[in-house]
Amino acid sequence: MSNLILSNSSPTRGDKTTHNGLKYKWSNQDILVDVDSWIIPQASNPIYPLTELSRLVRKVVAEGSFNNLLDIAKGVATTVLNLNDYISAVAVSVKVENPRQADADSTDYWGAEVFRYKGNI
Repeated sequence: MSNLILSNSSPTRGDKTTHNGLKYKWSNQDILVDVDSWIIPQASNPIYPLTELSRLVRKVVAEGSFNNLLDIAKGVATTVLNLNDYISAVAVSVKVENPRQADADSTDYWGAEVFRYKGNI
């Protein structure tokens, strides 16, 4: 993931946690969700358990009515930021494998990625 923030007061200051390869069913397809989050250094609860994040992402994917991968990524990012006071920023990548793998010139994955920080959700 590549995110460029042109600001001296970057919301990404702090410790970064990465949760890659969270796999869920959506619209009869397997999707992969990667979540990077930045923890506010002064937070009293600095570690977000992977199991809690996985349950939260699963709930968003299962209970949401999304039309596309970008909507899923936005929903996950907004939910993670709104439910956690100690997370200052989050990057969410959602991808699905292209079913046309037999074609050598086709794309392997389709995906969407969003970056959100407190103040722009």
